[in-house]
Amino acid sequence: MTDRLNGSSWRDGWAKLTVDTPLIGQAIPSSPTYIGGVRFTKIPFDFGWPAARLVVCEQGVWIGPSALIFRLFIPAKQFRFDDSDIQSIGRTSLNAGIRFHSRETGRWVIFWSWGRRRGEILKELQSLTGGVSAKPIPLNFFRPGP
Repeated sequence: MTDRLNGSSWRDGWAKLTVDTPLIGQAIPSSPTYIGGVRFTKIPFDFGWPAARLVVCEQGVWIGPSALIFRLFIPAKQFRFDDSDIQSIGRTSLNAGIRFHSRETGRWVIFWSWGRRRGEILKELQSLTGGVSAKPIPLNFFRPGP
């Protein structure tokens, strides 16, 4: 089995990005990938750090498993900048994240990241899309979607 991003074998490393769906454009070379937790629309619980990886691409973001072991539990999702609402959520360090909401499908994903990392991600997304709500809103744990 090979990694679709760079054609290497899975034996070359457990933590390499493994993609089930194509990336949205190319990953931006100067942008780091971010490791955090994740929560999906139809899954009623969270996957904590370090289960998920966020990759900033030219036309959107890719959120998926951070390592091969998490591929069993975490699907890969993509959000185009022109179809997404991006909102900072959570006002404490325990529930801080970024919600990506697709206007077309109504689905959302929360990428859990806290402290400076959340600020770095929001700043980078703001520079690319301009449509980021960086002021955190309260999170309702039982209804985290928009």
